[in-house]
Amino acid sequence: MISVIIPTLWLAEGFMDRLMQLSAIEEVAEIILIDNSENPPDLVIPKLVHIREYQNTYVNPAWNKGVALARHDRLCIMNDDINFENDLFSKVEPHIREENGMIGLYNFDGIPYYDDGDGGIEFKIVDSRGWRGMGYACLFFIHRRRYKPIPLGLKVWFGDDYLFRFNGAPNYMMQNINVWGATSVTSRLPVFDSVKISDSEIYSEILKNA
Repeated sequence: MISVIIPTLWLAEGFMDRLMQLSAIEEVAEIILIDNSENPPDLVIPKLVHIREYQNTYVNPAWNKGVALARHDRLCIMNDDINFENDLFSKVEPHIREENGMIGLYNFDGIPYYDDGDGGIEFKIVDSRGWRGMGYACLFFIHRRRYKPIPLGLKVWFGDDYLFRFNGAPNYMMQNINVWGATSVTSRLPVFDSVKISDSEIYSEILKNA
């Protein structure tokens, strides 16, 4: 069973439908929604654990909190603007193992969707992120024992980079799957520009001291 962790500010179109879709998937045991909006809605959705923050705690701290609250070792962390087919979870679940690191998305250069595969899902080991690895922040799977809490100073960016580099196991990209979306609807807003600059400086220091 998989614990799904999603931070949200409720800016992504169709997010309520995605929550309902997740709740109906057999392999999804719980949906931990870290609600960073000031006026969180009242929700009655099966499997939903609704954490109302009443302020923006940002992405990476939300991931850390969701992992700490999760009841299961197999974790999925996803954006609120990602669409997926239901069988994604049954296909990936057996691969979320302690000996594996992150399992993330293959990403075509600059195109806001991932892969329109019609065959069996493929897992490709990857040594570095590069541009084609940018999809990790949008949707990834990881075993709890490979999740390293992201340093507190990192708020929006570089959480996935940190996990990719420091989880201590081989990382994989999923290919030949159906996952799509606008991607980073919230984090692209200008209000987060200064936060991302700060994240860049902090992550540079982390790498210097690694």
